[in-house]
Order: sequence, then C-alpha cells, then structure tokens
Amino acid sequence: MTTIYQAICVELLRKDLWRREKTIDGRTLTEQQTEGLSEFEVQLHMKEEINLLEALAFHGLLASIIDFDAPVRSQIYQHLLNGNVLVPRLHESTIKEISFLRSSDATDNAQQSFHFLHLTVQEFFAARFFAKHWTTQATIHSLTLNGRTDTDIPPQVFMAREKYNVRYEVFWRFVAGFLYVGYNHQKPSEEHTAAFLEAMKNKPRDMLGPMHSKLMMRLWSEVPASNNIARLRSLRQSHYQQLARWSSFEATAYDKGELAEEAEYPDAVLYSLLKHRSSDVRLHVLNVIAQRRVSTRLTDLIASWVDQVSDDELNPVFVRILLRNCRSLSPKASEILLGHLHDESKDLRTTVWQQLLPSQNIREDIVRRLKHIDPAVRGVAALILGGRSDLSKPTFEAVAELLSDTKWSVREAAAKALRGQSELPHHVLDRVAGLLGDHHPLVRYQAHILDLLGEQPFLPPGKLLQLSERFVTSDDRIARAVVKTLVAQAHLPPPLILALTRFLDRADKALVLDATLWLLEQSELPHEALALMAGMLPTVPIPEFPAIILSRQPPLPREILNLALSAFRLATDERYAEIHEALERHDAFYRMLPQLPVHDLQRLCRIWLRRSFGERVHFYFRDGSLVVDTPDFQGAIPMPRYQRIKLRLIFRLTVVACTRASEIERARSWIRGSVAWTSSHSPWALALVAALLAVILRGVLCST
Repeated sequence: MTTIYQAICVELLRKDLWRREKTIDGRTLTEQQTEGLSEFEVQLHMKEEINLLEALAFHGLLASIIDFDAPVRSQIYQHLLNGNVLVPRLHESTIKEISFLRSSDATDNAQQSFHFLHLTVQEFFAARFFAKHWTTQATIHSLTLNGRTDTDIPPQVFMAREKYNVRYEVFWRFVAGFLYVGYNHQKPSEEHTAAFLEAMKNKPRDMLGPMHSKLMMRLWSEVPASNNIARLRSLRQSHYQQLARWSSFEATAYDKGELAEEAEYPDAVLYSLLKHRSSDVRLHVLNVIAQRRVSTRLTDLIASWVDQVSDDELNPVFVRILLRNCRSLSPKASEILLGHLHDESKDLRTTVWQQLLPSQNIREDIVRRLKHIDPAVRGVAALILGGRSDLSKPTFEAVAELLSDTKWSVREAAAKALRGQSELPHHVLDRVAGLLGDHHPLVRYQAHILDLLGEQPFLPPGKLLQLSERFVTSDDRIARAVVKTLVAQAHLPPPLILALTRFLDRADKALVLDATLWLLEQSELPHEALALMAGMLPTVPIPEFPAIILSRQPPLPREILNLALSAFRLATDERYAEIHEALERHDAFYRMLPQLPVHDLQRLCRIWLRRSFGERVHFYFRDGSLVVDTPDFQGAIPMPRYQRIKLRLIFRLTVVACTRASEIERARSWIRGSVAWTSSHSPWALALVAALLAVILRGVLCST
C-alpha cells in the first residue's frame, strides 16, 4: 500500500515541480527535464512543499481537522518557520497550486478552506511526518488547534496513546511502510522498522489479544519478507506463530475462521495451518481461502491433496481454490485440475474447464473432446465452448453437429451451448427448430431450444408460426420461451401478432407481461388481434393487460367496441373496472352510452362514482352535449334531447341508490328491532311505531 501511494505521490510532485517553474543552477526546469529526474531528485527539489504538506496532514489528523481554513494554515506555517523548517515563502499560493489539495469553495479569496484529495492522502503525509520524528527520536510539538493545548510528545508516547485508535489505522500502516522503504532523502532502515514493530508490542496491550494481532498483521503487510535482517526475521516469525495460535483457537473453540479472512493474513501462516494443524482447522482455513487469491506454494499444496483425500466435503473446496487461482497455477496444479473433467459432478467439470479455457492448448483439447466416445464428455465440452463469441468456424460447426447427436443429453447440451450466439446460420437454425419434434419428456430440454431460438433477431415466419401454434397451451416454462422468441423479432406479420395475442390468455404474469409490452409498442394492431383481445376480456386470467392494450390503440372500430361491451356485460363485478379501462379512452364509447342497456349504464355509473372520490371524474350536460372530463378522456359528445334525459335519469337514480343504500339498510335494521320490541307491547305502541316509520319513509322518498 505504501509503495503504491509513494509512486502516485512522486508523479504528482513531478507535475508540480514543472508547473511551479522550479530552477536549478539559475535555469527553469522544462517538462522534459522533470520527466528525467529520479524519485530521489523529485523529492529533493520539492522538499519545501513536502514539509508543508506533512505538517498540515499530521497536525490536522491530530486535531481531527479535514478542512484547513486560513487561520489554521497560518498557525501551522508559523510553527514551521519558528522551528527553522524549510517551507515555501508564499505558502498560500503554494497551497492553491499544489496537486494534493483542493478547495470546496469556488471563490478565490483569503478565506478559502482547503482539504486533501482524499483522507488517505492526508494520512499518507501525516505518516511521513511521524516517520521522520521516529527515526530521529525528535519530540513532536502538538499545536493548539480545535481547543487542544500545545504539548511536546515523544514519538513512543504518541504511539502508546494512539496505536489502537481507529482513526490512525491507515496511518500506522504507512509509518511501517515508510520506515522500511524510506522517504525523501532518507534510506530504508530495517533497524528503525524493527524498533518500531517492537515498540508496538509494548504496553498498553489489548487485553484480549486478537485485535493486537490484527494491528500487527496490517503493519507487517507493509514490510516485505525477503532479505530481512535477523532481528526482523525473528519478529516476523513470532508474529506468525501468534497468528497461527489464534486461528487454531478460533476454529476449535468457536467453529469459525474469521481471522484468516483478513486480506493481510499471511500466506505463510495459511500454509503452516494447512500443513500442520488438525483437519477441523484445515477445513475452516480452506473455506476462507476459497474466497481469495493465494500463492502458488499454497495452490500446489492444495492440488496435491485433491486426488489423495476421499472427502466429499473437502474436494469441492480444493477445486474452488484452484479455480480462483487458475491464472497463476503451476503446471503440476493445472494438470491435477484438468483431471477433473471426468469428475462425477457435471457442473464441477464445466466450471473447471470454463476457467481454464483462455489457454490455447486447453481449448484445443476441449475441441477434440467434442468427438469423445463418452457422451457425457461430449456434452460438457459443448457447454464449455458455448456462449463464446471467439469460436473458430470449425469449432462452431463441431458444436452445431452435436444437435444431431444420438444422445438427448448431448443434444440438450449443444442447444444450451449455442445460446449467446447473436445470429445462427440458416442451416443451424433449421437443425435447432427440428429438435422441437424431439418428444423427450424433459421440459427443460425443449425450453433450452426455445431460449436459443429466442435470441435470434430474424427467424423465418413459418418457423415462428409453427412454434406458437404448437406451444400455445404448453407448460408455462415453454410458453414463456416461445413468447420471448416472438417478442425478440424485429417485425411480426399479422398472423404472428395474432399468435402472440393468444398468449394473453395465460395465468403466468411474467409471460403475459412480455407479450403485453411488445403489443403496446405497436402503433396499430391487426383487426383480428383486437377482436381476440376484446372477446377474451370476460375470461382471461389477467384482464388488465388486454384492457390496457385496447385502451392505447387508435379509435377502435365499432365492432371491437361492441365486443368489449359484450365482455363488460358478461364480466363479474371484480372485472368491471379492468374491462372499463379498455373502453374509456375512446370517444366512440361515450357516443354509444345512450344505446346501452340500463343495467350496463348503472354498472358504469357505479365505477365512475367510486373513482370520483380520488380522481377528476366529471359528467355533465352543456349546450346539448354530454361533457366528459376524466384523466383518460376529455371531450363533448353531442346528443339528442331524449338521450340526454335518459342518461340524466339513470345517473340520478344510480347515485341515489348508491348513496341511500346505507340509509335504507339502517331503516330496515331499525324496523327489525322495532318489530322485536313491539311483539311484547300493546297495540297502541305498535301504532305509534308505524306512524314514526311512515314519517321516515316519506322523508327518504321525498329526498330522492
């Protein structure tokens, strides 16, 4: 991590070195000259800017400052001057020009605040500041920022205070990295690194233990393991042993392996656990590393176990690890993995080969297996090669040949393998379509073929019609595939649009939705398709879909409206609203209102009354016309006087019936209660109740 950020830092400094027109021996550096400078030279010539960035970063981190306003910048700058630290003379212009800082304030004034490009960049420069003080053991002067008072802190005291502080987690990683790889003009120092790591082990210590091991694990990840001095090697070995003990304890005590899931968990410790620990520990470790990349040394060890361990639980884990690392497998491990083409699990075989397919030698081996005597091998080879756009013509033809294989499983595999090919040649399409005559009982077999056909943008209409007519009443899985095949076509002639419409009479919502979306995109549907939709409204399982399609069409012919109205009359109460949606967008429907039977008009009136409480639904007469104002239709329909009288009367009676129904029911309930009460009272009481009832009924009737 440190080396990556160091490389980024040097390139940005190189750019700033040229932009700031630095001079050497009185000559301004050109862009070409700065490109030729070494990392050491770049940092040497930008030393003043680096000093300023380090101080801003560290003191900001210490005081939890991310945005540096003018007073804070001035205070830090003055502190550097007082300490005789080399800094740019014009620190404000430097801050505005340097690549590592940005302002969230677009205005160019003295009150601008600046922040680092990212918090990690601030932590990077803060770590450089601390690493300098660690190597020189210079006291750190903490400034009075954000309410903190000036204090002098030795580096060891600062470490003891903040080593477990989550805000410093990345900071400590960078410190370890800087001490090892060096910075500015400083040389790498393994002694300083060892002293730093030893100090981290001192008190205060995490009383539980695992968190300290995690901290040390992250620090050690910044220190390469090669060519270390004896002191570092001893420290690393002690750290590895502690990690192994914690992981073994976690596996045996808690049946978990979460410590080994850490990205920085060393390969060497994983190797030790797999090589020398119990089977329980090994299983936990294997399950963890199956999700990550590991070294070739580890994959070779795991590969050596694949053919030695007869454990149904462990072998799939072994293979997953090898697959995840297949790009870096040794020849020996690759050979062992290849042996699993004959594994009993077809899915495992397929996965193995698909991962290894980028190798040209392996691909040639798979192509040869298309003609293998074992049908299982032929099928798997087809599946492995399938779905790739870079197949050579001979390889593609070899896969297509398997569509005529004597084994149904191979034919199925070939059909599945050809999926993803954008345009199949006509002779292959004919062969695929011919497989639909194969009456093998497995539904998924036919579905694979249909899925393959559905990916072809141009299929002969005759083939499509054959598909739709044959499978319109089939299992939903197959019917869905047929619909996808139809809607994938760029154009459908009227007979195929009619065939697609028939699929609206299905209960599978996803299937019907696919058909509906395609039909909705058509500006004008054939008359036969519209008639079919209107006729199926009373019985179709999901009536709202054909209703929506009809409502979006241009003015419907009168015969289609009549069919929809007939469906409306036949529909149950639950379907009125859905079928009504197919009618209400067309002015011809409103012109037909006076001709409708009273029963139909009452149904419509009840729908509109209910909707009017939540929507804008108006019906009224003006200047000899019925004015309709709904969300779906606005217009005035001229009508003769006798039709207007008929509609007004039906609307009025229906509204009264709906609004008074509850009152009448309450009256009936009161009568029933009164009869029960008077059965035990005198005739005079009965006469009084009858008189009161007459008054109530007269009021109800008069109000209507």
